[in-house]
Amino acid sequence: VTGVELTRRLFGLDALDVNHAPGAPGAHFHDLRHHYASVLIQAGLNVKVVQERLGHATATETLDTYAHLWPDDEDRTRAAIDSVWVPAVSDLCQAEQSES
Repeated sequence: VTGVELTRRLFGLDALDVNHAPGAPGAHFHDLRHHYASVLIQAGLNVKVVQERLGHATATETLDTYAHLWPDDEDRTRAAIDSVWVPAVSDLCQAEQSES
């Protein structure tokens, strides 16, 4: 359905036949919510945006559920240093090889 907000009630009614079809794996509303949240987080959106999109009352509610999906400080620290040092070390190694 295009242009219609997919609410929990609407999803439940639309998916009812699919969930009960023989051999169907069954998708649940919260499976889609978790997938949606994980895609937003992986795309780099901040907690307030994810909170609003999911309709959570507070950012704390969002973080209590999804904090493990955001990169931690260790990941960001490593990426920041790598972005500066890896090219510099590579340039230094190439310069030393040229001198030899």
